[in-house]
Amino acid sequence: MMLQRKIVFCQISAATSEASMSITPYLGDFDANPETKRVLGVALEMTRVSLGLADDFADGIIAKRIVDHAKAGERDPDLLCQGALEELRGHLYGD
Repeated sequence: MMLQRKIVFCQISAATSEASMSITPYLGDFDANPETKRVLGVALEMTRVSLGLADDFADGIIAKRIVDHAKAGERDPDLLCQGALEELRGHLYGD
């Protein structure tokens, strides 16, 4: 049986490079410094753009995945976005 690896693309909007979503309401017990909060906010916005979301309805669901990856030590917004997308797509399309 051949396993296929899904390609995940994280997109960034012009607004993301200047201002990011506030992830603070979704941090829970995760103590993040201002730079980490900024990176997590960028990852949240990148994930929203990649999913084609125009509203903030799913921000809590997305942010939970991003924060979980950050708790594991990840700080690269591209990798945080990719991890969140892979999890969300796995739940939606179940491999």
